[in-house]
Amino acid sequence: MTLEEFKSAVAALKLPFAYGSLRDGQATPYISYYSTSRNQIYADGVAVYSEEWVTLQLVTAKRDLTNEAAVLAMLAENGITFDAPSYDFDEKEHVHIMTVFFQIGG
Repeated sequence: MTLEEFKSAVAALKLPFAYGSLRDGQATPYISYYSTSRNQIYADGVAVYSEEWVTLQLVTAKRDLTNEAAVLAMLAENGITFDAPSYDFDEKEHVHIMTVFFQIGG
């Protein structure tokens, strides 16, 4: 799966989302995702293998178990293996953040 294909999968969740960060003041809930590193293998100057480590964050005003489950189901339905998410509360912004780390590509 490429980042472009992943974008389509995220869009199917029908939540506001962005690659990188959203503008200040974005109403919750929303999803932010970004590539943290890329590993590519080249043969004769052509990329023959590529994998990207991605971080996805679901930001909500209150803990939202329904959207959390929808995000995890979307990842599973697309064959994306991930570790257990981490959960944080941002005291400054007063939002809950579910963070998931995973790899796409191959």
